[in-house]
Amino acid sequence: MTRAVNIYTNSKQIVQNLYVNGKPVKSRFDKYILKYVCHFETDLSTIEIELKQSHYLLNKLYLFLEIVFFIISFFGLFDERQTRSNNLFYYRSTFTLSSSTNDIELQYLNENIEASKQFLGRAFVATKTNLHYSIISNVDFLCEELIRRRKIIKKTKIGVFFGILLIAALIVVLTVFVFKK
Repeated sequence: MTRAVNIYTNSKQIVQNLYVNGKPVKSRFDKYILKYVCHFETDLSTIEIELKQSHYLLNKLYLFLEIVFFIISFFGLFDERQTRSNNLFYYRSTFTLSSSTNDIELQYLNENIEASKQFLGRAFVATKTNLHYSIISNVDFLCEELIRRRKIIKKTKIGVFFGILLIAALIVVLTVFVFKK
């Protein structure tokens, strides 16, 4: 028997990281109810919803990409300001579906990243539904790897900046001595 499931959320951050039964799902913004809506149908009687945040600094090529964007943005002058939060979140729960339409609302509690530092280790998603569900994990945690990689990036950007200044000064000095003769 096919069951219809609607997942509503107030945050684009949740939509980008939403997985149902291990597969990413597509969502759209409904301008009438002002929420993101994910609609799908399944034959299963239970589903597992998972939200896992990924960060671009956890990529293998993070240092190369940062240096390229640093140089392209004219040494960070035109660089887009990134949020400096080192928090990641993970949410996982199972829902027992009914035979009718199943509505699930996932509401992000800490929309303000800076304010979320005080909520570290607490729940970050509120679940509203009339279905029976069990939350396996709902936590906001500090990622030590992000802190370490941000320090490496800062030192590398300073080194690249002074290296390019040194090369520019060397070019100026050489051109002055070449044109002097």
